[in-house]
Amino acid sequence: MINYVEKTILKYNLLQKNDKVLVAVSGGADSLALLHCLYTLKNKYDLILVVGHLNHMFRGAEADRDAEHVRDFADRLGLKSVIERINVPEIMAQGSFSPQEGARIVRYDFLIKTAEALSCNKIALGHHKDDQAETVLLNLLKGAGLDGLKGIAPKRGLFIRPLIEIKKDVLEQYCEENKLAFREDASNFKDVYLRNKVRNRLMPIIIKEFNQNMVDVLANTADILREENSYLESMAEKNEKQCRVFLDPATKKGEWLTQLFTDLPIAMQRRVIRQIYTLLKGSNYNLSFFHVEAVRSLILHNASGSITELPGQLVVMYCYDKLKIMPKEEYYLQESIDYRYELPIPGTIHIKEINAAIEAKCLSPSEAIERLELKNDNEAVVAIDPDDMLIIRNRRPGDRIKPVGMSGTKKLKDLFIDEKVEKMERNRVPVIFSKKSGKIIWVAGLRISEEFKNTLDKNSVLLRFF
Repeated sequence: MINYVEKTILKYNLLQKNDKVLVAVSGGADSLALLHCLYTLKNKYDLILVVGHLNHMFRGAEADRDAEHVRDFADRLGLKSVIERINVPEIMAQGSFSPQEGARIVRYDFLIKTAEALSCNKIALGHHKDDQAETVLLNLLKGAGLDGLKGIAPKRGLFIRPLIEIKKDVLEQYCEENKLAFREDASNFKDVYLRNKVRNRLMPIIIKEFNQNMVDVLANTADILREENSYLESMAEKNEKQCRVFLDPATKKGEWLTQLFTDLPIAMQRRVIRQIYTLLKGSNYNLSFFHVEAVRSLILHNASGSITELPGQLVVMYCYDKLKIMPKEEYYLQESIDYRYELPIPGTIHIKEINAAIEAKCLSPSEAIERLELKNDNEAVVAIDPDDMLIIRNRRPGDRIKPVGMSGTKKLKDLFIDEKVEKMERNRVPVIFSKKSGKIIWVAGLRISEEFKNTLDKNSVLLRFF
């Protein structure tokens, strides 16, 4: 069997000389065979091996005996072992994961942290060919797309799987031949979880009644689809970058142009959405088909200001040919912005709610002409009595302005729509009023009121938004 393991190592470039490998060992046949094989190849590759075992504390004294068995085996080989206990049932009680999913998350977190602490550049896992076949069948039953049907990758990041092309019965025979006493996890025989049902009930029926080579067929299918999926993923990455305006994974925020997106085939649209989510969250594990379709629908309906939510506390917004994603908390915080300030002329006020400022400054006629020629969107030269007091606040229902050049008034809501101000940004825009008249002077950065238009024959005041 060593020859087959080495072929897999060479085929997928799993090991290099002087690698330091953390070997995940549960105590079962698969992981003991993995450790023994790597130990046999240790000198050939100049490997440094460390054994890692996590007791999930699901099975009481039985799990404790598994941990001791692993420790003893590592000691006999003269290898360092890291044995840790984590109360996964207690952690799961605080969250919404299933026991299997929770155990997987905690186990991978333990392995990654242990590898980092010990400077291991590889983590070896004992997944084998039967696991591959079960995974493909399981994902098919769940309605997974190509991404799920590609199965388990032989190598991903730190993780390597040298046994991925070897069947379980071969591993068990290897253990017998090398007198490796392995532990059986009794929970693997209980048909409580879907994977156990597939392993213990469905696969035996398929093998017996339909195709005795079904494990090979499914594993080969995974190999084919993995390569095709890899190509499509590279295309999705390319398309995502072309649509991207900006991306900040640290703050879970990003923005993408949707006009390019809508020209893509539907299959690629779905992949780009999954790619975006992965970039923001690190994984698309919790992103379902229905979540992806909700985002597609948001874009295709072309209703600016519409939103949907995604797993991981994210909000997705469609705003004027752009798709924006941000943390849910931040989105609803923007929705609730409310402020009101008074500002004498001259004067400056800082608006802490939007981290911006408004300055009011009296101008001479020559200064007013100079400023008017600059035509800066964040400045307005208006005609207003310097004895007036300015009221600066965010919009309110019913607010109206008489824009320069218009004889009638216009709702601020309609002004924002015409100017394509995104819905979540509207509460941030300062609206400047005259306290004496109660009328709007300027909607900062957008429009001046006809009633306060500067004609150089009245007092000129510069309003600056910065």
